[in-house]
Amino acid sequence: MQRELNLIGGVTLPMVMHSAAEMRLVNSKTDAAYLSLRRCGFDQRVIAEHMPMDPGHLSRMIRGARPWSDNWQARFERLTGSYALTQWDCKARGGELYADPVENRKAALRAELQSLEKAA
Repeated sequence: MQRELNLIGGVTLPMVMHSAAEMRLVNSKTDAAYLSLRRCGFDQRVIAEHMPMDPGHLSRMIRGARPWSDNWQARFERLTGSYALTQWDCKARGGELYADPVENRKAALRAELQSLEKAA
């Protein structure tokens, strides 16, 4: 099944904060990037195309050979629907990413409503 990324408009995938159990398995920013890619189901070429950037440059950023700029990291997270990179940044500095529980509940309800509308 082929999926498309929406270039104009909002995030195509609901943003997800990964569980503490998932984040315990993440030992580097590279691991966090691969976690994001697994979550979204797209390969690096597709994400690079929509960032837009050269796939080789994205690969070097993911592998840690090039630094992530704040803008590239934010775009990557929006495209993959995952806060894994930001969660790793917080974990690496001894902190924790806080998510507003009210906003999380609203996002969950929106996703549930969307799935019910698709089923109807």
